Amino acid sequence: MGIITSNPIEGLSHSIVGMIWFTISMMSIHLFLRFSNKQKLTPQNEGNRKEICLGIIYFIIFSSFLIDTLEAWVNSPLDKHSWIFFIMSCFLIKTTLVRVKYKKNKKNVPSVAFLIVQILIVNSLFFDINAIWFMAFIMLICTYIIQLKGLVNLHLFLPALMVLFCAFPVSSYLITTYGPLPSNLQSDPLVVKFALCILMTISYLFLPLNLHKQLPLRQNLKRIKHSYLVILIFAVSSLILHNGVNEKTQIKPSYVIGPWTGEKQQIPLYLSNFFENGQVICREYKSGEEAVQLMISVHNNERHSMHSPEYCLKGANWKITQSEILTLNNKSNIKLINVSRGTQTRYYAYWFAQNEEFYTDMIDVLSKDISLRLRGQPRNWQLTRIKGQNKEQIMNFINHYIYQNDYINLTESIKTNLKEFDHES
Repeated sequence: MGIITSNPIEGLSHSIVGMIWFTISMMSIHLFLRFSNKQKLTPQNEGNRKEICLGIIYFIIFSSFLIDTLEAWVNSPLDKHSWIFFIMSCFLIKTTLVRVKYKKNKKNVPSVAFLIVQILIVNSLFFDINAIWFMAFIMLICTYIIQLKGLVNLHLFLPALMVLFCAFPVSSYLITTYGPLPSNLQSDPLVVKFALCILMTISYLFLPLNLHKQLPLRQNLKRIKHSYLVILIFAVSSLILHNGVNEKTQIKPSYVIGPWTGEKQQIPLYLSNFFENGQVICREYKSGEEAVQLMISVHNNERHSMHSPEYCLKGANWKITQSEILTLNNKSNIKLINVSRGTQTRYYAYWFAQNEEFYTDMIDVLSKDISLRLRGQPRNWQLTRIKGQNKEQIMNFINHYIYQNDYINLTESIKTNLKEFDHES
């Protein structure tokens, strides 16, 4: 968690909170194993009380994550019927637990905690906090599975875990944003998840599972100390990593862009609740009878809060009928999409900007962000969106907008060179 923040002190606090959470998780495993190994000496009611208390603690920890998931199942068009995958995954996990025979193996000594914490660290480089929560949830489930059936048998649960992945909104986000299918094919995440679920169910049927159940004895709890070491190293690294302050000031667009005259608009509620003051610019520009909407969101180092407009449009039941990549001035790429919903039709143009570089593909954005992050350089990400009624008016506005920004950058460069020349004189 320290890697995804630009504040090293905040990163250290996140790491400490993560270590506390991990300690609670491992202690619950300790109590669970203690109950499993001494159930003959421990009254059944006392063991059940421990498990109920631990269940309540975990529900409180994951309450916001689970509530967001329930809301997505009810309200999001991208995640409707995803609860079916949750039920199927529970069934697959239960049947796999019954069928797998645990085989004690000395190779099971390497630290399980080390591996799953490494997965979380790598995951934090790529995805947002919702994905971190999901990985933490999967980590908890895997920890119980490993203690019941051993690390050597964890791969047998991968089909069930993949189906569980399809139940959460993070799967729809990843499929829609990073999926290989082009947006003009209007790939439905639900269809992709159903296909993945069928594939995982077929693979489950061909897994070489034994038809016996044998619980292991208490094993290798000393390996937990490795996970503490990793988290401590991670916390220290968040202090060592250079997270420079963003010194580049944002060049705000003029209210007069060629023949277009703009006026400030109220920022949508969902954006004003997400961004801080000054991080979103929303204006309407008019030229005669034509009007376009310009919206710029400033993300800087928080690339995780930035995603393609197609994701939001699909979530609002808009159908993407056409998309194309356009090149302006032989250097700037923008993406133009045509969307429809019922009788309504709109055009959107957008691009991601890192200083003077423009991007339209989230894979390219991800690669650039990781490259800058690993080199310890600050990021200046911005997302520009333009909405209009037809392609011609959008392109007319963009040509004037790009030309004005190039003129401003050229003027600033001339001023800088003149100052250096005066200083040398």
